[in-house]
Amino acid sequence: FVEVKDFGVADTVKSMCWCGENICLGIRREYVILNATNGALSEVFTSGRLAPPLVVSLPSGELLLGKVFFFSMNVC
Repeated sequence: FVEVKDFGVADTVKSMCWCGENICLGIRREYVILNATNGALSEVFTSGRLAPPLVVSLPSGELLLGKVFFFSMNVC
C-alpha cells in the first residue's frame, strides 16, 4: 500500500467504495463521489435521516447505495 494523494472531506466518512477512478463516500447522511484524479467532489443524494450511509460494490461494477424512507400515518 502506497499513499499517493491526500484528499480532505467535510466530515467523517462512514462508508466508502472504489468505482473506477472515483470513490463513493458515505458521509454522515449523504453520498458524494470523489474523483481520485483531481479531487473534485460531486453530491449524489442524501441517505435519509434514520440510517447511516451504506455503499456496496456489486460484481457488475455498479454501486448500491442505501436510502431510508420514513412514512408516518395516523389512523383514527
